[in-house]
Amino acid sequence: MGIAFRNIQIAVESFSLLFFSAVLAYLVVSEGYLKFLAPKMAPYLILASIAFGVIGIGTLPLSEKPRYRYRTLHTLPLLIPAVLLIIPISVYMTTAWAGGYSGTGILAQDAATVSVQSSVTNTIPDAAASSPNVEAEQPNVVVSTPIPTNVVASDTPASQPSTLTGIDLEKKTIVISNEEFYPWLIEICENLQKYQGYSVTMTGSVFKDSTLMSDKEFVPVRMAMTCCVADLVPMGIICEYDKAEDLNEGDWITATGILQIGQYNGKDEPQIVITDIQSAAPVEEYIYPY
Repeated sequence: MGIAFRNIQIAVESFSLLFFSAVLAYLVVSEGYLKFLAPKMAPYLILASIAFGVIGIGTLPLSEKPRYRYRTLHTLPLLIPAVLLIIPISVYMTTAWAGGYSGTGILAQDAATVSVQSSVTNTIPDAAASSPNVEAEQPNVVVSTPIPTNVVASDTPASQPSTLTGIDLEKKTIVISNEEFYPWLIEICENLQKYQGYSVTMTGSVFKDSTLMSDKEFVPVRMAMTCCVADLVPMGIICEYDKAEDLNEGDWITATGILQIGQYNGKDEPQIVITDIQSAAPVEEYIYPY
């Protein structure tokens, strides 16, 4: 025997909960939630989907009890986000989260703190985020790794990182894959002396800022997400390129160049002198610094 929907309000509430539950389940199965949340949030979405589903099914029988006055507008705060979540959108707006030049060759958002899980475990203090081109002081940012100032270059050959791939010690080349973009940034920054002179290849979206960089500088960035899109930060190594003005901001490129030790406010930083640039297909996944 079916349910007689005599109470429209309860029926709308129940179906709204069930719809939201279905949307959450769809996002988890299709991995569409990765546009908004980090992978570690998947268990919470699953629990939320189950909870909304149970409540929706549990309240549905109450719709058989008639009610003289109905209110349904309160369901919109649930329905509107559910609809928006399943509409295909592009959330890649590189410059929207650009918080300034970090001063270690890596871009980071103002006051952004990220944890590290890579082949290295060192941490660093805050880095001054003042621009090399302007006198005004920029806000401090917390970046991922320090550049040691007391490191002496070793005469022994560099050893290959235990957990990272893409390095050829004989040819002195490093090809950074999309999956290892963040760990390689950390590795290079913490061992800058070791990798000086290596040819580095990386894919990213072109970021330029005339107030922070010269006309011959840009950064191939990827968006780093710790929890959700609200904490996105652009990260990458600053590059020197004679034809940087010809690059369109937001274009995806694969850049190859020689890693050099640059200076920023008296501190060593990684810089890449570009030798080749090729157009690349967009990489839709974020990088996850945890």
